[in-house]
Amino acid sequence: MYHLIVNPSSHSGSHTDVPEKLEQYLRMENIPVCRYESTAPGGAGKLAAQITSGKGTKDSAGRETIVIFGGDGTINEVINGIRDFRNCCVGIVPSGSGNDFARGLALPPDPEIVLHRIVKGQVRRIIDLGRIVYHHTGSRRSRLHDQADDKKPEKENLQRLFCVSAGIGLDAAICEEALISPVKNFFNRFHLGSLTYGIIGLRQVITCPKVRAEAELEDGSIICTDHLFFSAFMNESFEGGGYRFAPDASDTDGLLNMVMIGDVSVPKALLSFPAAHAGRCYSIKGVRHFPVKKVRFRTSEPLWVHTDGEVSFQSDDITVECLPRRLSLIV
Repeated sequence: MYHLIVNPSSHSGSHTDVPEKLEQYLRMENIPVCRYESTAPGGAGKLAAQITSGKGTKDSAGRETIVIFGGDGTINEVINGIRDFRNCCVGIVPSGSGNDFARGLALPPDPEIVLHRIVKGQVRRIIDLGRIVYHHTGSRRSRLHDQADDKKPEKENLQRLFCVSAGIGLDAAICEEALISPVKNFFNRFHLGSLTYGIIGLRQVITCPKVRAEAELEDGSIICTDHLFFSAFMNESFEGGGYRFAPDASDTDGLLNMVMIGDVSVPKALLSFPAAHAGRCYSIKGVRHFPVKKVRFRTSEPLWVHTDGEVSFQSDDITVECLPRRLSLIV
């Protein structure tokens, strides 16, 4: 049984006929398929939880196969919904505005090739995932959340998984604004959704508050900055629609690449974005990078935090770690 989770609003990559083609290919191979549509925030995660709850129909190898038609946000929802990674494999057909996961995996640009790989159903790679634990969350919630959610008490030790990256500070603030930005919707019509992040980022850099941060590594060493712009924890090389903040990141080495940008002028911070687009972010003064398996990150005031571009909470105290060989992929 193949479970196809479709985000109908994720279409900046075009190829809106792909889900139907995949269903046709699977039926030609006499493979049963069930299609679901996720139409609300969090919907894809709930579907993944239902599929992997142990009550579904498994294949001959005892696995559930989930195929995702959507962007990085939909993929993030699904991996956070999966209940049993040992007996689940995932295929993706990228159709978002950023598609950083597909970019990091170097998926073929031709969707037909991706579909034929998915139909074969062979696990082609097993990759690491990242996990973030919020030891404390601020009172503010993302604008995607209901206003009533703001009345709930502050929460501790919440967890989120990610496959591309997590970040705290500027990059998360950009994501939070982009999630509800009409600018993104405008550029999506022309398949240029990634430009949204650059436009919003320009304003966010200029208005970025001065916040002190410290990262405590596993060996007890502490890395500090008096004015953090942002820190990203990269499992793949790209985030934000093609910004290569960690050109040497690997999703199979059991490590994350922590990139910190701080204690630099606004022009230098701005320069890091085009440098990252060219894969030369490390050459900018004030950009520091460290391979980490686990890190505790604290800030002097709560900042927005994202996982794969999805933003829910602000926090001033998080732990980020790598979970080796967690996700099986058939693409």
